[in-house]
Amino acid sequence: MKGQKVSIEFFLLNELPDNISQILKEKPEHICRSDSFIYYYNGQHVIKFPDNEFGNSFLYTITQNPDINSRNISRTADLYRQILTDSLPESLHDSLQNYEIYPDRKRCVVIFRSFILLKEDIYTVFSKTIPVEKNDVIVPVRFDTVVLIKDMIYQTMDDINEYSSAVIDTLEEEGAGCIKAGISRTFTGISPLRNAYLDALKAIDLGIKYHSDEKVYTLSKLTLETIIDSIPAVKRDEIRRSIIQTSANSELSGELLETVRVFFQNDLNLTATAKQLYIHRNTLNYRLDKIQKMLHLDVRSFHDAVVFKIITDFPEEIIQGK
Repeated sequence: MKGQKVSIEFFLLNELPDNISQILKEKPEHICRSDSFIYYYNGQHVIKFPDNEFGNSFLYTITQNPDINSRNISRTADLYRQILTDSLPESLHDSLQNYEIYPDRKRCVVIFRSFILLKEDIYTVFSKTIPVEKNDVIVPVRFDTVVLIKDMIYQTMDDINEYSSAVIDTLEEEGAGCIKAGISRTFTGISPLRNAYLDALKAIDLGIKYHSDEKVYTLSKLTLETIIDSIPAVKRDEIRRSIIQTSANSELSGELLETVRVFFQNDLNLTATAKQLYIHRNTLNYRLDKIQKMLHLDVRSFHDAVVFKIITDFPEEIIQGK
């Protein structure tokens, strides 16, 4: 890009068309490509410049993370990072085999993110403590986030889930506390990689929102949560009120919510649930009967279990009728 000028314009977010400003707000990297232009939102202003070789070089320069660049990052990992963050033009994807980025492998994206202040970036901790297999690639994205592009040719999704749990345990032992992992669906090729990254981010967001006590979230297991999350807030409140207001005392205790959570976790199996909760089966039935009297929902039936899942996976203030 040396000696080449890039024409740039500055805008406020509300000065742009709604479709572009919406994308800039929703995309994790705040980048939008539209009508041969790139729009980049830095939190204060939107920078607009041409979507060409020089514009993309400029984008790469202004989105560099100095904490990441100070590390010894391979060219392969750096290219992957550009794909994940949408800063590499799709026209260059075909050349990636030159950097051992094989498009025909079955893979998934696993994001590891810390939710506390770290003394050392998570990529460095990961690199020092976690062995990476030959066909896997570890990619630094932010100080608190590292992405593992995992080869799935000999792995199942359950294997990846167990592996992610083990990685979190190791990272937390090394001082990188409060780690959550999001796992994308499987994919093949280069083009779906960006969407897989967004899927893994979505898995973390949904997981923390609806299952904050867990550490590993797989998007393919969060289908119901995805549906629930798509319901507008006004409609959620309407559904909640239509059910919860049928009881004079509809507030669900923590004990009852935990009982149903374990019941659902055990696929509505009474014996397995009672065993896990260390209670008698009759005690379990008593608690479920209590919920049925309160909400007129028998969670032992599949239909009512789904309805209960919907109304109790709302934010806490809605659950408690606030």
